[in-house]
Amino acid sequence: MRYSKIFLLIFLLIFISGCARTVTSPLKKVVEVSFVLDPNFNLESGYYLSIAFNSEEQPKDNLSTWKNFVVFDVDDKRFYKGKDGDLENLSSPYFECSVDSELKNFNLKIPLSQLYENGKEPEKLYVNILYFRYEETIIFDNYLLSEIFMRIERGFSQDYLGKSGFILSINLKFY
Repeated sequence: MRYSKIFLLIFLLIFISGCARTVTSPLKKVVEVSFVLDPNFNLESGYYLSIAFNSEEQPKDNLSTWKNFVVFDVDDKRFYKGKDGDLENLSSPYFECSVDSELKNFNLKIPLSQLYENGKEPEKLYVNILYFRYEETIIFDNYLLSEIFMRIERGFSQDYLGKSGFILSINLKFY
């Protein structure tokens, strides 16, 4: 009888602790950005596409609002990571970035640690996608500015379907 009570107690502890692990899953601390360019829009030589992030305000056509950003160089067909609007000190990203051969479908999977601002982990992010030329200064073609300023909070995803500027659709996940 004594052994059966001990066995029952052990069985209940294992069952309860096993259930707790399967029900709760920690946040992965990842931001995913996927977007599709309008089929009638073609990226041109000498231009760049930027996915800009900021936890306090909307990234705009002002580099000071780009706290963290990823730039796609149309000529090199490569992604670069930047910080604090500094286009002179870009580095190779250490996260997943891909684009299809037609340069229409973009996918980024960014560890949240790459988007810290002032050493702090963001709880929300504003995101914008911008298209520009960079010669001695940055030049935005106003008719090409996307009007998608998306705010996303931890644990959520958000879709935008419907044309805005050169963007056909966008999906953001922050978990």
